[in-house]
Amino acid sequence: MSAMLYAYVLDNMDRGIEAGKEMAAFYGSAPPYLSLFSSLGYDRESRAMVAGWKEKDRERVKAAVPVEMVRSLTVLGSTQDLKDRIMEYFKAGIDDVFICPTPFGDYEANLREILAKYSPV
Repeated sequence: MSAMLYAYVLDNMDRGIEAGKEMAAFYGSAPPYLSLFSSLGYDRESRAMVAGWKEKDRERVKAAVPVEMVRSLTVLGSTQDLKDRIMEYFKAGIDDVFICPTPFGDYEANLREILAKYSPV
């Protein structure tokens, strides 16, 4: 079993949360993600995102994303936090974890940080 794990590892929690909200808002506007987010316990929030998207109100979509959703779907913090979360996935039975730098926020710096400092061991 494989999983994709989004990460923002620039040790700036506020920017990481904003990047995570942007990402969830982007994906949350699509019906398949409504089902996924709902299955993870975010049904009300998912429906609010879709409603905001239908009204073409991107800020409303982003406002529907709670911080706890961002924290559960992404790694925020440092490359050590990323390593720790990946170990949790392995312990839960995931065979492969694909690290995806959050495409929002400071993507290039985030990518460089992961490439420069992340080591699986």
